Amino acid sequence: MPYSSKQEVKKLVENLGRFGMFKVTTNKGIEFMTTEIVSNMGVFLEFRRLFASSVYTDNAVIGIEYVSKTVVICKTSTTIYTIKAVYDRKEPVDRGRRKFSQIEDLMDLEYVDDNYNMYFPELDLLILFVHPVLLGKLTITEQAQIKSIINVYLYGKGQAMQMCRTVCFQVRLHDDRNRIYAGIFDLERGCSITSRQIFEEYMSVDMPDDILAKYRAFQNHAKEFIKNLGKFENKA
Repeated sequence: MPYSSKQEVKKLVENLGRFGMFKVTTNKGIEFMTTEIVSNMGVFLEFRRLFASSVYTDNAVIGIEYVSKTVVICKTSTTIYTIKAVYDRKEPVDRGRRKFSQIEDLMDLEYVDDNYNMYFPELDLLILFVHPVLLGKLTITEQAQIKSIINVYLYGKGQAMQMCRTVCFQVRLHDDRNRIYAGIFDLERGCSITSRQIFEEYMSVDMPDDILAKYRAFQNHAKEFIKNLGKFENKA
């Protein structure tokens, strides 16, 4: 059975490049999400998942059918992949080169969009996640550094943890111990799925000033956010 030409696969990838999230299903009952689709060796497809392991077509693509502007069917000799675009791609902010070697390197309020904060009053917890667009353009090395932080520090190495994901910070709001946690945020389901304590007040004694400033900034921002949220709810 002939392969689709490299030009056809290249065109497919270019057409899908304007989207930022896809849902992929197969005729074998497999279903997953992907944030980017690229060609591999010209005739295979690689389904990239942000800060997680990629999924690959099991064989070379031999057929491409455009069902609509947002739905494409790709066939290999053994599997049919239905690709459905979920939403358009947004251009990441250009923040220049950076190094991500510890969880605090991701602790920047410029990476947080308050429109997506999640408040759980029963847990006295505000979750702020690192928004991929606000995090900015990343080199392959920077992506690998963040993936390593997630895999090693946030318990994200297992197969069950391989989904489109980012990092989130969970701030206790009325807590004399001032605890802050970090976790994996599942971008596919819109929820935090792990939690590891990274700060408590006693730790501030021996903490470098620049790192402590990051924790204080998140604590103050979280409290101000809830304060403003209360004002908005009272007006409503």
